[in-house]
Amino acid sequence: MLLAILSIGYNIDPTLYSLSFCRFHYYTQFLFTILSPSYLILASIDRILITSPNALTRQRSTLRITYISIIGVTLFWVLVHIHTLFLTSIVEPVPNLFICSLQSGFYLTFISYYTISIQDILIPLLMIILGIWAVKNLRQRRQVTAVTVTTVTVAVRPTQSKSKDSQLIQILMIDIGIYIIFNAMMPPVLIYLQILQTRSFDFAELQFGVFLLSVAAFSSYVPFCVGFYTNLLVSKTFRYEVKNIIKC
Repeated sequence: MLLAILSIGYNIDPTLYSLSFCRFHYYTQFLFTILSPSYLILASIDRILITSPNALTRQRSTLRITYISIIGVTLFWVLVHIHTLFLTSIVEPVPNLFICSLQSGFYLTFISYYTISIQDILIPLLMIILGIWAVKNLRQRRQVTAVTVTTVTVAVRPTQSKSKDSQLIQILMIDIGIYIIFNAMMPPVLIYLQILQTRSFDFAELQFGVFLLSVAAFSSYVPFCVGFYTNLLVSKTFRYEVKNIIKC
């Protein structure tokens, strides 16, 4: 976010002065862009488990499995994107214009289609499916369950834990919605840049493409910054905890 502000707002781009920083910037950008939605997917899976009507399924939601999943997913994406540390360079597409960019040709095309297919289509689709699944489980648990013991019927009412589950799922769905909305600009921008590569283009078109890419990248950073505020607006428990922290 800071680099985007410096680059777009003040025309200061540190990635143009150091190849190492250029590569590190691309690596961290790819890594953190994919980690956030991956953690949302893990959170969705955890909500599915914890809200399942099946007691055995609910028992699978444990801290140990959570830690293993987070560490495993993080290490996986750390290794998957390590290629950007070697295939990124500072190029001069037109005279007197230097940009930090991925290597042109097949690699740039591959990264563009990878971003569109994985980050902009598959991951949001998984988020939607898992979110709907979690909401469906929660609605099933909200229903009053009739438990017949011999001749006595006992009505099991929703407990406080179910209320917390409802708040957590609501927060999760809002986070998913924010992620999808603010990342919706990236696919058409990448497609536009791919079209530019197939034909000759002038300086104005290149600048326009770079501008669109910068705006799309800036927009994709927004979900990382608003999580605290959405939690504050949605969850009473979160507001209470924040209030206690401030008082301390």
